[in-house]
Amino acid sequence: MIIKISIAIVINEQQEILISLRNGDLHQCDKWEFPGGKVDNDETPENAMLRELKEEVGLEATQYHFFKCLDHKYLDRSLSLYFFWVNQYIGIAKSRINQPLKWVKIDELATFDFPAANKKIITAIQKRCM
Repeated sequence: MIIKISIAIVINEQQEILISLRNGDLHQCDKWEFPGGKVDNDETPENAMLRELKEEVGLEATQYHFFKCLDHKYLDRSLSLYFFWVNQYIGIAKSRINQPLKWVKIDELATFDFPAANKKIITAIQKRCM
């Protein structure tokens, strides 16, 4: 079974990307990630991204577009990752699920420990913005 995950790549006016540290009880715990989560059976990846962004960090995306879909296999699960580029939003990012948040310069993303499933998207983000 493939698990669908929808992810927001949120960029602020200073050209920084929002990341958060995964809680210690989650798969790939203690690694950095972009806001997002599982796509429910009754929603589209786009709707899941909007919901997860609001639930996790309190932001409402007002301008966004689909960026990329990547598949990744771990030993215990297969993922389809839907990435959305969010360049306008309402609100101030604040963790609603007790995960540390950080705004990071694009050229610094690769210095953070992300899950293996996110490595290719970091390269794609850097290519797009550099």
